[in-house]
Amino acid sequence: MKMVFVRVHLMKERLNTVQKEELGAKLVQAVSEVENLVNNHTHKETSWVQFYEFEPENWYAPANVAGADPNSRIQLDVIAPEKLLSTPEDARAMLSKAAEAVRSVFGPGPLPAHGPWVHVYTIPFDQWAQDGRVPNWEGFRALLRADSPEKADEALALIYGPGRHTAAVWDSNSS
Repeated sequence: MKMVFVRVHLMKERLNTVQKEELGAKLVQAVSEVENLVNNHTHKETSWVQFYEFEPENWYAPANVAGADPNSRIQLDVIAPEKLLSTPEDARAMLSKAAEAVRSVFGPGPLPAHGPWVHVYTIPFDQWAQDGRVPNWEGFRALLRADSPEKADEALALIYGPGRHTAAVWDSNSS
């Protein structure tokens, strides 16, 4: 189960490796802030940012703002369990924070004619699982919202550590 899952769609070679690492880290931070999660080392291990790069001819856009660089097109798909992103305010905050992360890496110039487009997808709580197990989101989120990284580590150990299939935060109906 990924607590941060973002797909970044952009033109091939638009960002170098260092920029991708910077953008990935900023997106993980942005999503963590909106989901009100502790962004520690263990949490980062459960976060994925995937980069999908396209050749310019494989991204059709019928309209362009005059002078806009088509290579600057970027789209983000942020995917989150609805229990961690449950209000319209949360969704708007996610849109804003993700766009800020992109602009901080791409710079202040006109970015771009088409973006950054940010799409937020929320997955119903019973359709998001690890190894086919649906977590008890209220108990899991309470631990992830803990005041210390240690409490967040405890929560993540329920997912990734020994005994994860019998841990109390897993819904017994999903076995």
